[in-house]
Order: sequence, then C-alpha cells, then structure tokens
Amino acid sequence: MALATISIDTIDVGQRLRTVSEVQVQSLVASIGDVGLLNPITVYPCKVFRDGSYLDGFGIVAGAHRLEACKRLGLVEVDANVVTLDDLDRQIAECDENLCASSLSKSERAIFTKRRKDAYEAKHPETKNGIIGAMARHAPASLADASFTADTAAKTGQSERAVQRDAERGTKISERALDMVRKTRLDTGAYLDGLKAVPVEKQVEKVRADLSAPQ
Repeated sequence: MALATISIDTIDVGQRLRTVSEVQVQSLVASIGDVGLLNPITVYPCKVFRDGSYLDGFGIVAGAHRLEACKRLGLVEVDANVVTLDDLDRQIAECDENLCASSLSKSERAIFTKRRKDAYEAKHPETKNGIIGAMARHAPASLADASFTADTAAKTGQSERAVQRDAERGTKISERALDMVRKTRLDTGAYLDGLKAVPVEKQVEKVRADLSAPQ
C-alpha cells in the first residue's frame, strides 16, 4: 500500500454495493471543508474510460462518501491509499467498509454479510461448512484463523455471534426480499428472524403484504 495524491478525475466509482447517503455526504462536506480530509480514501489501479478511450486510473475500494464530498467542495486532487487487490479482495474490502458503519440497517447488515461470505468462501473454499470440519482434524489452528466468522468479526469489530446471525439472515432470506424491507418499518431483527422461516419463493409476497397492511 502506498499513499499518494491523485487527480479526482482519474477515479472511477463504478458499480458500488451500496449507494451513497446524502446525509453522510453533507456531513463530510462540512467536516472536510473545515479540517480537510483526515482519512485518505482507498483505491486500486485500473483502466478508466475517459473521452472515448481507456486511460490509466483508479477504482475505489473504500471512501465513496469522502470522494463525493471532495467533489462537491471543488477539489481536484485527493489523498489516497493505493492498493493492489484482486476482484474478490476488493469485494471483501468494500463489504468490510460498509459493515463497519454504524448507520447500516438490519437488512443491510444481512446483505453485506452474505456478500462478504460469498466472496470470502470463493477465495478460501477450504473454509466452507463441511469442508472446514473435515479438515480441522489435520490443521485446526490455521483453519480456525481462516474461518469466515472469525475473520469477519476481526475485520469489522463485531462479535462472532453477531456475524453468524447476520449471515444466517442473508442466507435464508432472498436479497430481493431484503431490498424491499430495507429502511422500512419492517427493517428490524425480529421481523427478519420471522421472515427466515418463510419459504424463499414466498418471501417477496409476504413482505409486500406486510408493507401494505395497516399499521
């Protein structure tokens, strides 16, 4: 990882897992305007499409809200940590950034934990349930360190129990249903735990009915 000052125009935000929050951007505009950018964004080298051709630039790993705030302040350069990560590592890093945010709702935590689990197990297939149990007899210490739950807890500051709970909600509830619940009155732990028991093919129908029901 190297710290550099780079042109904002060379950064491609791309398709983020989570859209930026206007409230958070406005707060950062005020903060960065007063004291500057204290926490650099994180980017990786890639090609970006500009003026009809591909040029050397950067994709963003962490700091989309900070970047948007800098743009609104009219800044042309930004401090950034430049890292080299493969696609799965970038997905994991983006999920980690979001899971560290206190503003996530219950459904968002379930979505990002499930996406992190998918990326982590694709990168470390030996940690999947069933495989890890069978292999633990031969290398228990290394596998314990590599488990998805332990790794996520360590990277995001959550308890392993909380990670397991969010992963179960994200696994047993379809992402479409979770998206419908997101930021509504149904977006509670109790509701999601009840929704887990509903067959996947009927979850969207149930959420739609519950959202339409009188309060």
